Amino acid sequence: MKKIFLLLLVLAAFSKDSFAQQDPQYSQYMFNGLLLNPAYAGSRELVSATLLYRKQWVQIDGAPQTGTVSIHLPSRDLRHGFGFSFFQDRLGITRQTGLNLSYAYRIPVGPGTLALGLQGGILNHQNRWSESITVDPDNGLPMTNQSAILPNVGTGAYFNTQRFYAGVSMPNLLKNTYKNPNSVGGTIQAKQARHVFATAGVVLKISESLDLKPSVLLKYTKNAPLELDLNASLLIKKMFWIGASYRTKDAVVFIFEYIHKNQFRFGYAYDLTTTNLGTYNSGSHELMLGMDFIAVKERIKTPRYF
Repeated sequence: MKKIFLLLLVLAAFSKDSFAQQDPQYSQYMFNGLLLNPAYAGSRELVSATLLYRKQWVQIDGAPQTGTVSIHLPSRDLRHGFGFSFFQDRLGITRQTGLNLSYAYRIPVGPGTLALGLQGGILNHQNRWSESITVDPDNGLPMTNQSAILPNVGTGAYFNTQRFYAGVSMPNLLKNTYKNPNSVGGTIQAKQARHVFATAGVVLKISESLDLKPSVLLKYTKNAPLELDLNASLLIKKMFWIGASYRTKDAVVFIFEYIHKNQFRFGYAYDLTTTNLGTYNSGSHELMLGMDFIAVKERIKTPRYF
């Protein structure tokens, strides 16, 4: 029953004007901004690397799984940021593998920095129809696996001080179409949609050993409901982040991060589904490992809140 349910979900995702789970979803977005915004590149003012793995909707066969690697760093004068990110996203018979290079031009503005970013990359989109499971043969399904290489261009802006940040981005400017090679003339089977992300957060000092960081992520896609992530996290003794998020019409999220000597970071998030889909799964898990390396100037702001 679970396999049949997921197959229906995947087929629904391939209706006209859709492109499966187009952009991977992350619960720990506030700890790795490069995944959403190219202008984030170089904002930590050192070499920063992050690994992230997400397994969504545990107990549903073929549910989304996402793995990412990202690295970013500034130039020596801190006026330029450079980033690299790689991800693989799986949903049922669908595979998406992407590679992006990011650049940010960083401008000092008052107590903070305004960065304008661009990214370019490629996306390999695959439909592995040979892995599909059906009750009865369906002649409407393609007979062979499908694969396409699609270009990607994105942009964004990001402003941050030591205790505040705000950004807006559109990671995919191109509305690529994916055509069915088995049809006469290659009819359009799916289309990429543009996604807009807006983020903001602030760190409020409560005491010498306790800080509060509320943050928000707004996601917009044409012809789809607005999605809002509201988060509040406590930083305890500059070492432990403990927080919770609410994602509208989706999930409640519990988040933990450990910081070791302002260099090594380990994070974990658990999503508890609040929709009817929660009947079929036991939640989602997300692991994050981060490492900060060589500083490019003698005095680096510590701790780094974003």
